[in-house]
This record gives sequence, C-alpha cells and structure tokens, in this order.
Amino acid sequence: MDFNLNRLWAAVQTDLRLRLGDYLLPAAAFYFLPSLAVSLLVNVPPDAELLDNPAIRWGGLTNIVAVMGTLAITIKSLSPEVPTGMAIRRAGKLFPAAFILALLSGIATIIGIFALIVPGLIIAARLWLVIPVLIEERGRTIDIMKRSWAMTDGHTLKILGLFAMLMIVVLLAGMPVVALSALDGILGLGDPKIGDAGLLEAIAAGVVASGTGILAAVFAAKAYEMLVGRPIADTFS
Repeated sequence: MDFNLNRLWAAVQTDLRLRLGDYLLPAAAFYFLPSLAVSLLVNVPPDAELLDNPAIRWGGLTNIVAVMGTLAITIKSLSPEVPTGMAIRRAGKLFPAAFILALLSGIATIIGIFALIVPGLIIAARLWLVIPVLIEERGRTIDIMKRSWAMTDGHTLKILGLFAMLMIVVLLAGMPVVALSALDGILGLGDPKIGDAGLLEAIAAGVVASGTGILAAVFAAKAYEMLVGRPIADTFS
C-alpha cells in the first residue's frame, strides 16, 4: 500500500479539525496533569547522579501514564463514533498489553541506538504502529510487533523523515517554555524549595506535552489506516 506523506498530513489536519475537542480530556488527564505535577513538585539537586536523578524516575512514570493517553486518543481517532469516556475505558483494558509493547519496543530501540544509532532509528520506525495494531487487530505481543514490522516494510525512510519533522515541531514548541522559565524568575512564580519549574513554565511544558502526544497518536492512527488500505476519505467529511 502506498504511504504518501502529503495525504497523511492532510488526513491528520482534518482529523484534528474535526475531533481535537474529543482529544482534550485524555490529553489533559494523561499528558498535561502528570507533566504539570512533575514540573512543579520535583526538585533536582545540582549534584544529582543520573540514576539518582528524581526527574528521570518521575519522568519515566509520566511516560507510563502517557501510554493511557496515547491509547485513548488512538482509539478515538480510529473509531470516531466511540464516546471519549468509552475510549478511555477501552484504553484501560488494553493498557497492560500496550505497556509491554512500549517497553519492548523501547528496549529494542535503545539497543539499536547503542549499537550504531541508525539501527535504533530503523527499529523505532518499523515498530511505530504497534499501538494501532494492538487496538484494531489484538493478538500476541510478538505477533503485533511482527505485524507493525511488516506494515512499515519499504517505508522506513519516509517514517524517519516524519519523525524528524515531528522533532522539529517539538523543539519549536519548546522555545516558549524556555522564555516562560525566564519570565517565572522575573515574576517570582517558582519556588526552588518545591520544584525546579515556575508556574508559567510548568503550564507551558504541559501544553507542549499534550500537543505532542495528540499529534503523535493521530499520525500513527492515520498511517495505520493508510497502510491497511482503509478509506480515509470519510475523515474529510
């Protein structure tokens, strides 16, 4: 099946225009609030070792929670008729399997990156669709990973290009966070005894995390639909 980035981008834009409001609840619950809490409450000592860094530990926890958000938003994008509350409940049922898939995919990617960097990027691209496959096709963990690997065959470079584009978007979106960090210092909205981030910086970081999560989930959902040959014309209605 042809994997056309222009058609994919058009489908994502239309999906966001029609359903962004439906994605805000899971994004707020599983991206924004965890990010806000960690930013405001976690203090990192200047001399903290990498393995003892509380930001690493709590950041890992927010990534685990974010899996729920990714599931709920992907379910809603693939099945718009499903109410948001039901999408979240379905996400809860699929969470254990999704967590294992995310963990195994992450480990495989890290091993590949440590090997020669490029293999890790290729692995990440080939396992990109494990969440949509889990939602739509179920099956054993290894079968889901194999299915994603097969679906992305021949499209690795395009997917890596998409990853690069999303990374640029994230970096650009993060620039206001840096600016608001300085503003927090001027306004005295941060308390170094509690957490490292000020209020404005923490809110901005949560918004960026939410936007990034929504965008990544919708891209994966629409890419899955395109690669399985599912008509996506209905998303333009």
